[in-house]
Amino acid sequence: MLFFWILAALLSAVTVLAVARPLLRRADAVSDHAMPRVAADVAVYKDRIAEIETELARGLITQAEAEAARIEIARRLLASSSGDATPAKSSGTSPAATAGASNERAFMIVACAIPAIALGIYTTLGSPSLPGRPVAERLAQAPSPGADVEELIARVEARLRADPRDGQGWDVLAPVYLRLERYQEAADAFQRAIDTIGETTRRLSGLAESSVMANDGIVTETARKAYQRILELEPGRPDAVFGLALAKEQDGDLDEAEAAYRRLAQETPPQAPWRAFLMERLEAIAERRGGGASGPSETAAEAVAGLPEAQRRQVIQQMVDGLAQRLKANGRDIEGWQKLMRSWTVLGDNKKAEAALLDARKALAGDEKALIELNAFAKGLGLKS
Repeated sequence: MLFFWILAALLSAVTVLAVARPLLRRADAVSDHAMPRVAADVAVYKDRIAEIETELARGLITQAEAEAARIEIARRLLASSSGDATPAKSSGTSPAATAGASNERAFMIVACAIPAIALGIYTTLGSPSLPGRPVAERLAQAPSPGADVEELIARVEARLRADPRDGQGWDVLAPVYLRLERYQEAADAFQRAIDTIGETTRRLSGLAESSVMANDGIVTETARKAYQRILELEPGRPDAVFGLALAKEQDGDLDEAEAAYRRLAQETPPQAPWRAFLMERLEAIAERRGGGASGPSETAAEAVAGLPEAQRRQVIQQMVDGLAQRLKANGRDIEGWQKLMRSWTVLGDNKKAEAALLDARKALAGDEKALIELNAFAKGLGLKS
């Protein structure tokens, strides 16, 4: 607090000097203006005394006349100096003295007013009784209700810089990094939390997911080991099964990957958010094997054959809707349009298949080769053109 008041006093002094400096310059200018005139009068009177001495030497005037002239010159010189430098009783204060006194008063008013006004504003709007606290100490306190995410992150990061072995801090920060798509930082934070306070399926899952996302969807060795450890702690956990199946697919082991996807599809509820992505992976494997022409609905139907009819149709419907959404974003994919039309026909909804055909023609307008292929495909499905 003492440092604050010293700093405030220095700033006030600098402000006063900046504002009052023109006033001081003006006063100096008045004084400097009077000095040349006095000096000129002195020079004139010195010349006059020299002339008197010359006239006396030549006998033009007597000694008494010369002495009287000297006295008169001295009187005039004193009167001239007194009129510029000191107040004259007979005529009041001189202009120079008046200007100097006015500027001094103005300086004193400004010097007192600026700190007084600043202090009044601070005591009204500020918190003079609030004790000073370092930034680190403020961050360690509980955040205000309106604190934003960045402030909260800064608080935790400040604590972790001071104590990198604070596993709870890393455990709190890691999911936040993941939600903010700061994937590499999330992976590092999950790893630090695991190293300091131990493994849990949640931390291992977060480590695997952030590691995969940080590497553009590639299942890294770190992620692979995390998924394996998850299955040891919680056998059959869906995200770990899917992650290891994806790793096999990326390694080229399509049989093992497909078998794992199919088992997972049998066990996954229709409303599960990851089901659509699971179906996409089965479609990708079918395409790599040259079976993409079968359409997504057939592959999906095979994958979920063990489900009740209502659930099976719900799963297929979700996947078809997802394909339709992707084609709205990127309509230049003729194979995607063909799959969508076939899917609707398999589901027995030829009206939606024909609507997809019209949308495809609009999206592929200008590509004559694609349009010819599209029309031939629609004719093979028995759709009205």
